[in-house]
Amino acid sequence: MKTEIRALLREIMPLSQARVARRLARRAEAARDGRQFGVAAMLYEEALRLNPDNARMRVQCGHMLKEAGDLAGAEEQFNEVVAQAHGRRLTPIVLTHGGLARLALARGDLATAAAESNAAIDMFEHVDGFRNVRTGPYLWLIRAEALRRSGDNGRAREWAQRALDASRHYDDPSAASIRNAQAAVQATGRG
Repeated sequence: MKTEIRALLREIMPLSQARVARRLARRAEAARDGRQFGVAAMLYEEALRLNPDNARMRVQCGHMLKEAGDLAGAEEQFNEVVAQAHGRRLTPIVLTHGGLARLALARGDLATAAAESNAAIDMFEHVDGFRNVRTGPYLWLIRAEALRRSGDNGRAREWAQRALDASRHYDDPSAASIRNAQAAVQATGRG
């Protein structure tokens, strides 16, 4: 009987931990939406202690750490997603490469930003499973910024315009994605 109870507990505990992790993640999302990035990051970190293999939570944790100014912590989270990817081409992994590109841009490492944005876009174009059409414009703007900062305004404008066209197609006319893409196009000049 004791053995059966221990087996049952081993089976149930991960379910309980996953449930608690989801609740923490929902609270983290609310903190993120309230622009409390440090709080959101801490909540995601707690959720990940209970559910360490959840790539979506880990990506969000990385983004929140970046927004809170902890670039090293963000990079650690993103690198863990890549390490757990095992060659899979899934949306959270695509977003992770985008996050690594943004971190490289924040550090001024244009070569890494270009490599990571290229990896993200290539993976997005060949993603397995769910594909959110809004992910493309998000990645294209990162690529545009990497190109603009490296002095290639012509190609940067092409990527930014592509993001703007897609955002206008998929998003509400008042969406921030459209304003961000318009700003990216304008930043490239007329080149």
